[in-house]
Amino acid sequence: MLNIGDSVQIAGCSTKKRLLEASSGCDSFDTLLGGAIVNSSIVLIDEYRSRSYGSYLLRSFLAEGIHYGHRCFIADPTEDPKESILKVIPSRKTEDDQKKEIPNSSMSNIETENSMKIAWRYGNVKQVSSAIGPSGNENLYDFSKHVENPKVEVYNDEIPSLSGLYKRLCDVVREEEAHTKSSGRGGPKKNLLRVILKNIDMEIWEDHQSLGRFLCSLRSLARSSYMIVYITANSYRVSTSTWRLLESSSDTQIQLIPFNETEKKMFRHLGTAHGYFHLKNLPRLMSVGTHTPPILDLIFEASSKKGFQIRVMHLPPAFDEPAPGQQNTATASCQNIDF
Repeated sequence: MLNIGDSVQIAGCSTKKRLLEASSGCDSFDTLLGGAIVNSSIVLIDEYRSRSYGSYLLRSFLAEGIHYGHRCFIADPTEDPKESILKVIPSRKTEDDQKKEIPNSSMSNIETENSMKIAWRYGNVKQVSSAIGPSGNENLYDFSKHVENPKVEVYNDEIPSLSGLYKRLCDVVREEEAHTKSSGRGGPKKNLLRVILKNIDMEIWEDHQSLGRFLCSLRSLARSSYMIVYITANSYRVSTSTWRLLESSSDTQIQLIPFNETEKKMFRHLGTAHGYFHLKNLPRLMSVGTHTPPILDLIFEASSKKGFQIRVMHLPPAFDEPAPGQQNTATASCQNIDF
């Protein structure tokens, strides 16, 4: 939260109810959160039974930060991010690319209208889209084109430790002047720090037994900095006590559950959907005016071309109002009952 009298302006960020917000890089995810991610938020991504889908959200998060010049930081004890995620960060679409997508969407609408004419009795039914977000199914980033030599700092100690990771984060906040302490109008320009902590639940960390202390310290550091943190974990394999630590320290929690073989056959009508998208927890930083998503029955699609998309799984039926002079049978029968 901004202090009284602060007038911080950071590229790619906006102020809402005295809270600094930044986009996640995924339009549908921003829509579920109320428009953007609030500063100092800790987002927990539960990659349940799979670690291949959450990376799409991480790549969008980094791509948004690179585009606006934010300080980006990533830590992963299992693999070198320079050889994995940093090689596939999507590039932002140009205005020409976005204009080319407009005719395609209009043609799809025409085809839909023609197909609706076949079932003439449904011609007046309003069409409902399952897409979430202002831009429909299209993201602002092209996942088929990657950023070359992205400027992202990697935590690469020979023996990864949570204490060493926290110390490095404190140094980055100090170097980037990302702390919220006001230094006056003549002070250094502030910047947003985007942090990704992958596989934080693994025991490969040297001091993994001090995970609770690390999360409490990280939460305190995030609250006093211009920082947004993404944490990935897998609740399927960790103990209940460890998962409770992760849940209590996070502000937003989502769970990605891929379809099994039976569900894939059952949900063929969903097209290229890959699994369930569960919104477990919403941020409590805006307790006065919280955002409530209109629906929570969601699925996700992770594509190497379109990126990560969130859609509605079951659409509510759309019934037309009865024509003038006509009356619903159930209503008419109820009127004849004498109470």
